[in-house]
Parts: sequence; C-alpha cells; structure tokens
Amino acid sequence: GPMLLEHMVDGVLSFSGDDYSPYRMLRAAKNRFGSTDELGVFEMGEKGLLPVKDVSGLYWNKADEAVPGVAMTVVLEGTQPLVAEIQSLAVATAFPYPRRTARGVDLNKIQLFTAVLEKRCGIGCGLFDIYANVAGGLALREPGADLALCAALASAVKDVPLPEKCAFMGEVGLAGEVRPVVRLARRLQEAARLGFTRAVVSSREDLSTREAPLEIVRAATLKDALKAVIK
Repeated sequence: GPMLLEHMVDGVLSFSGDDYSPYRMLRAAKNRFGSTDELGVFEMGEKGLLPVKDVSGLYWNKADEAVPGVAMTVVLEGTQPLVAEIQSLAVATAFPYPRRTARGVDLNKIQLFTAVLEKRCGIGCGLFDIYANVAGGLALREPGADLALCAALASAVKDVPLPEKCAFMGEVGLAGEVRPVVRLARRLQEAARLGFTRAVVSSREDLSTREAPLEIVRAATLKDALKAVIK
C-alpha cells in the first residue's frame, strides 16, 4: 500500500516552505525514538541553509509605535514558542453585508468572534468591513491565540491602540469566557525574554506555585480583558 515505505523506516521528516519566503520548516511526521513535536527553522541564503536562532523574530516587526488593531500573542509550534503579531483593520462599509477577510487565521473565527464581541462586550462590528492578518505568513490554528484575535478586532473597531509590550494568551468561548491555554509558563518565559512586560491570561490559570516572569492580568471574561487594556 501507499504507507509501506513509511512503516518500514524509523523516522519520516518533512521539509516545507513557501515560494515567496526564504525560510524552510523541518518537521518529523514519525519518530520511533523521540518526539514529533519539534520544529526546525532554516533560512535559505547564498551559502545554503542556515539555522534560524531566534524563531520568534520572524513573525514580529517590533514596531516602535502602538497601532490600533495590532495584538501580540505567543503560540506553540510543537514545543517551540513563537511570538505572533495579529493585525486587524476595520473600515466603515457601505454595503448591507459587511465583508470579512482573513489571512493566517480561520475566516470562521472572524465571524464567530465579531458576534461574541457584539453580544457579550457591546462592541458593534456590523457597520465595518473587517480584515485580519497574521504578520510574516504564519498560520494560527491553536485556540490559545483567540484572546489576541479578539483584542485586535476590538482595538480596530474602536480605533484605540492596545498597550505596548502586552501579550494575550487565552481561548475564548461563545459565552465570552476566557479559558486557560496549555504550557502557559513556557509562553510567559518566551514573552519575558523578548521584552514583554505584561500578559493577559485567564483567571483560571494556576500560577500560585511559581512566580510569573512578567506582570499578569487575569480576566474571567473577554469583557474584563478588554476593560483592562482598552480605555
């Protein structure tokens, strides 16, 4: 069958990349002697492939000035934490059905979270065309980026920038609740290493047994989280 060769070997590696990007991703689809959660990132240069030492720097432009609609988060690619910059733009629409466009995030999430913002937080999104993008071409699939996406959307609609050096980490449900994420301590360490000073997380996160490397803002609901960062 088509899987015969894969069953015969001890490991299967996949090497992928985009035509427009100099970066290549190395992942293990099968490994009989270790984890398949590791990620290797390489840059194609004039002298061949070179390893990228600071992977988070690939997807974060480190802008000096806060801009409305931009929120930061830390996601996990296997065991590798990456800082992701989520950008959102809200423009007044002249059409009865506002446009929703997304790149790097699921379009259905934009539809879902604009409804949550309107119903649970009183932030009306129905009069705006909304565009969302993840900088650097990164594709976000894990729910840990939900809170950052909601913060970016709310910031764009209100046209108010979010605080600088602040990261958002949490899953958001239809009831407007903010839920914990996996491996929060690893994400906080990466955020602190890159200069972030504050993180907005779920109030249900257990941080009592260890000292957080940066200021923690706990939020039980999306509405509480937005009140803490949007004045």
